[in-house]
Amino acid sequence: MADLQFEFEWSDEVGYVTEQQENTFADLAIYVGDDCVTEYVALEEEERRVREAVHLPLYPVAEWIAANWWNLLYESFTSGKTDEDDYAYRHNLRYARDGFALPDLKIQPEGGQVSLHWENVKLDHYRTKFIGGGPKFIDRNDFEEALSEFLDAVYNRLTEHDITDTAFQEEWDAIREVDEDEREFCKAAAKLGEYPYGLSEDQQAAIVASSRLIPEPLYDAFYAAATLDEVEEQAEGIRSLIQQLQNINVEAEELVELRHSIEGFEKHWTPYLEGYDFARTLRNRLDIEDSELQSLSDLISAIRLDGRDVEQSVLEWKSSYFYETLVATNDREVPGFAINSRSERRKKFALCRGLFEYLTTTNGEPMLVTKEHTDRQKRNRAFAAEFLAPSDLLRRDISESYVDEDMVEALAQKYGVSPMLIAHQIENHDIANRVDTPF
Repeated sequence: MADLQFEFEWSDEVGYVTEQQENTFADLAIYVGDDCVTEYVALEEEERRVREAVHLPLYPVAEWIAANWWNLLYESFTSGKTDEDDYAYRHNLRYARDGFALPDLKIQPEGGQVSLHWENVKLDHYRTKFIGGGPKFIDRNDFEEALSEFLDAVYNRLTEHDITDTAFQEEWDAIREVDEDEREFCKAAAKLGEYPYGLSEDQQAAIVASSRLIPEPLYDAFYAAATLDEVEEQAEGIRSLIQQLQNINVEAEELVELRHSIEGFEKHWTPYLEGYDFARTLRNRLDIEDSELQSLSDLISAIRLDGRDVEQSVLEWKSSYFYETLVATNDREVPGFAINSRSERRKKFALCRGLFEYLTTTNGEPMLVTKEHTDRQKRNRAFAAEFLAPSDLLRRDISESYVDEDMVEALAQKYGVSPMLIAHQIENHDIANRVDTPF
């Protein structure tokens, strides 16, 4: 993964509205590894020049980073729940412009790393065109350290000019002084999509109460999918389901032995490849490389669950919340799956995602599958897609470079999955040059 660097040189400016702006002007260049995020073409009258540093006051940038600190570190994107415009306001550097040119840099936490994505954007009003693009990935600890160093530098610059008690300085002081319990609270609030310091006492109490109802390993996935208004109720529902799954009276010795014998997923730079590889490994181990798991019962049989135990092992979880699957084990390490799905196709996909979590997590802790965009959830989604509709089998089925809607629908019927899954498999594995989709 790449490193993040803020490089700047202070300059003196006069005549600006605030002393914070006036005393924090600098030439700022932002680098991600060898790539310059701030590289731009200056659209001057006589010639166009490529430059790497933008000239602007750093106070608005620091203020925006501090105000969105916890969200920038911990708030991933959850499909169906997260509002894209609200999320962008907290996660796109363009909202720190304050009248000056800055690139369109999207900052998205994805578990243990942070995705930085930028692309060409022309700002006519500023006579500036930012060039280059991502995405790049940064280790979250390295990302936090780079932001901290930048904010410290702006803070110290203000202090040197006898500027104190600004909104940024007060925010940064509060962040630097948090203890471990406060940090966990701010992290939970941020993952809910909230500003930690703007919550009412009742909302704060609800978050704290919810944290006491569920195991700590579930915090990240739970709060990313939960909603603030119902967070305590949702946590109570999770706790009740965990207890029910932990009390199932099922043996499933073959599945437990498989969990103990199979190796973890192969490490790649992308979670999708890790999920794909694990699906192929598991199909090989189960001796079903050429099998089509068309129905839910086919899948249950393939993973060595006794059909007589299914009523206990696979529960229907009727909920409007943004959870897909909850996995918990009994005292014999047998998994139970609570699936929040309606159609059989969605149940199969959700069960597969939960199966991946069970087989690759050996500490016995409950696991939650959601629509969150993190490495973990990307990995189990890729596994489920490849396990249910293997790319090698699709290549045998598809002889043309163009796949129309009827073919996508027919393949979806054949493998018992959604047309969207088939289309994504074809595109992600470069099986055809063009795919028409019925959605």
